[in-house]
Amino acid sequence: MDKSAAPPLQPGMPKSLPAAVYAVLTLVLFRAFVASNDMLFGTDTQLLGYFARKFYADFVTGAHTFPFWDPYLLGGLPFVDAMHGEIFYPTTLLSFVMAVHRAMGWKLVLHVFLAGIFMFMWLRRLGASREASLWGGAAYLLAPVFISLVYPGHDGKLFVTALTPLLFWATDRAVADVRLAPYAVLGGVVALLIFSAHMQLAYFAVWGAVGWALYRLFGWKGPAALLPGLALFALLRVALGGMVGLALFAVVVGSQLLLRRRVAIAV
Repeated sequence: MDKSAAPPLQPGMPKSLPAAVYAVLTLVLFRAFVASNDMLFGTDTQLLGYFARKFYADFVTGAHTFPFWDPYLLGGLPFVDAMHGEIFYPTTLLSFVMAVHRAMGWKLVLHVFLAGIFMFMWLRRLGASREASLWGGAAYLLAPVFISLVYPGHDGKLFVTALTPLLFWATDRAVADVRLAPYAVLGGVVALLIFSAHMQLAYFAVWGAVGWALYRLFGWKGPAALLPGLALFALLRVALGGMVGLALFAVVVGSQLLLRRRVAIAV
């Protein structure tokens, strides 16, 4: 295992201090929600978020089975659909043990706290001191581009953003320590990203982790190192261009045949 990436503990700073600092910051931010029995306001939460989670929780707790169909939206549609949110994400279990409107808020609050923890872990993995990592985690937790996702209730985006430092931490650990356990952890983090139900942001995060893994494996050797990759990219582009053309041709031919068959049947 690459132990050089994790500097030794520095005296004078308790190991529990980062978690305590991030917990205090999170509670200060959401003190009105924590001290009440109200819903954490979200514009999208009011429009569809609450209904989808409430339908899920009532169906599971009432019928003791999984809802495969939602008859209330658009004349009916499959329940395993992005419109119903993170139905397989671990924190969804909160909706089965507490009021749904409270569970939705606590999921966001928990991930704001975890964002600081995961960034602290990632910065420590990069070799930063505990003090610098502490401030880095706090800055990430309080970043406007992250914390503002609470207002619209964009829980999927917030989940992925909170998990991204953990993804990079797990990727770096797996590349440096080629054993089954680190790769199992990495697979678990990727699964969490997928279960967040925000596939676009999860897609971008995974590609970022792939880029980091390639950098850790091959390093940066200057612009000349890009020449083989650019040549390969040019060849792939030519090959894929031909494939795309053939695919479009197949679609046009197939659609024309289908259209002719329908016309013949109609006649």
